[in-house]
Amino acid sequence: MANKVRVDTDWLSGYAKQVAAAGDELGRAAGSLGASPLGPEAFGELGRQLRTAESYARAAELLRGQLARAGEVLRSASGELGEVVKHYQGGESDSASGLRRTEGRR
Repeated sequence: MANKVRVDTDWLSGYAKQVAAAGDELGRAAGSLGASPLGPEAFGELGRQLRTAESYARAAELLRGQLARAGEVLRSASGELGEVVKHYQGGESDSASGLRRTEGRR
């Protein structure tokens, strides 16, 4: 008997939904980073002299971009996992049809 790969499509489908939800959450986090930027007054006189607010803004923008990209990647992965589920569900349907045809011939 040949070795076969068995895929739990229910579990995989649930996992795809979790991955999509995580992607959505990262997208929301990325959006909230720019919602209320800190101004120079938040860092006091020394912060103003050292231009801390500008450095903070650059770092926040980099983080926002990384979060947005991570969210996109997770949503894309979720879509691909959904395609895997469809593929294996289709295979199970084909196998079941084949079994019914075989049983009908007996």
